[in-house]
Amino acid sequence: HWPHALISWNRLLAGRFRDPLLGRDLMAGMLAGITLAVATHLDLASALLGRAPTVVGRLDSARTAWEAAYVFLLGAAMSSLLSVGILFVLGVFQALVRSPWLARLLLFLAFVTVGLAGGGDPLASSVQGAILGAIAVSVLVRFGMLAFATFLLTFRALNNVSLTLDWSAWYAGPSFAVLGFFAALLIAAFHTSLGGKQMFGRSLLDE
Repeated sequence: HWPHALISWNRLLAGRFRDPLLGRDLMAGMLAGITLAVATHLDLASALLGRAPTVVGRLDSARTAWEAAYVFLLGAAMSSLLSVGILFVLGVFQALVRSPWLARLLLFLAFVTVGLAGGGDPLASSVQGAILGAIAVSVLVRFGMLAFATFLLTFRALNNVSLTLDWSAWYAGPSFAVLGFFAALLIAAFHTSLGGKQMFGRSLLDE
């Protein structure tokens, strides 16, 4: 039903690391993951409901370098497996309802249900699940499995680290390491997506 969903994934497995489509999908996935991580850290669901945001600190930043590397690699593996599984679920929905839009709606509702299963305030959890579902379904349908896996990995990494821009904070090292990694990867993906073309194009530069 969606052969385009696997194009960039196959090109990654083939080692075509300079493929513009590969760069585009990596960039889209990272931007989506960053967006959801920011919404989670700021507790956007509570803000939309007119409530005071609840900022929950995380102690995962206290891990050693080896533990952090292990968690990151585990996250990459889990993100890949989850992307395959969720794409399969979308295919099952498509086969059952025979409508692409209805299948996407069912997948969106599945994400909302997962948010409710997390406990806490049902209304806030449903709003958080709706934010997650809207971003996740959009990334999967528009850009495919590689972008979706990158989205999951980015969100997992950023959501499990206490982020700060204060160098004096005790967790500043892991925070800047994670932010630096994704900033470098985002820049590399953007450069690859240009396919050797100038950023603004020759006509704009000539003007």
